[in-house]
Amino acid sequence: MRNTYTFNSFIIILLLVLVSCDKESNKDDTDPGNRDPRLKKLTATLRLTNNPPEEINEVFFRYNNKNELVSIASPFFGDSVYFTYLTDGKIISSFYQESDGFQYTTQYTWDKNTVTITSTSDPAARTVITLDDNENMVKMESYEYDGTNWQLTNYNTYTWINENLTRTEIFVDAYSKAFTPEAGTEFEGTNHSGSLFYKYEDVVYTYDQKENPFRKFYFYKFSENAYMCSANNAISVTTKRININGELINTFTQSFIFTYLETDLPETKLEERPNLSYFQEFEYE
Repeated sequence: MRNTYTFNSFIIILLLVLVSCDKESNKDDTDPGNRDPRLKKLTATLRLTNNPPEEINEVFFRYNNKNELVSIASPFFGDSVYFTYLTDGKIISSFYQESDGFQYTTQYTWDKNTVTITSTSDPAARTVITLDDNENMVKMESYEYDGTNWQLTNYNTYTWINENLTRTEIFVDAYSKAFTPEAGTEFEGTNHSGSLFYKYEDVVYTYDQKENPFRKFYFYKFSENAYMCSANNAISVTTKRININGELINTFTQSFIFTYLETDLPETKLEERPNLSYFQEFEYE
């Protein structure tokens, strides 16, 4: 939930996060009249205040005959990701190919209402997701292996109302300066056992009443950007950052302006920030 980013980093995040499968439909995608419209292409344009030339990127979505998303590709940056599924439509692995030749595989292990996520890019890390009865993520726990045990490093909790993510609360380890530099020297050099977690960020979302084209991409619910798979489109994301004493450090809001097609699906999305504007155009099939 940072308030700055580069165009390249955003597209990489898009490829890493925009991974999903349509768990609700097994219709034949060769017959457009027998299914709902789905995303075919997203065109993104970045305009920097101090750099007038535009950067434009296109991201393409491909599906199989079960209407499951099988690949996302960004020819502009040369990044792509490919997905495989269980017979019941649940994602089991994703394979990432980056433009510099780096490759890795992420594995998803299902056990009732939990999903454990591991990656060949970092074998000493794992994420454990807890789902509610609607397969909405209600908790995300991050672990690191210290050579003997798996240690919890941070966790998030999620609140859903009417299939929209309304709140994310991010808790971090006060002893980990990697996450909480403002913890200062209070814990520096202190011998301790266990961890002290405190709320570092509190994020609240608001929505329009239109259909979200990513709503069936339920892998989003396994990511820190889970709001992207809400039923409706997020029009604001307000983040409050808090120190270890519970005091407010700062607040910032991301706002999104949409235009819509007659079908109520988004046609364009605009985000404006002090030094840039980010514009997206959606194409369906």
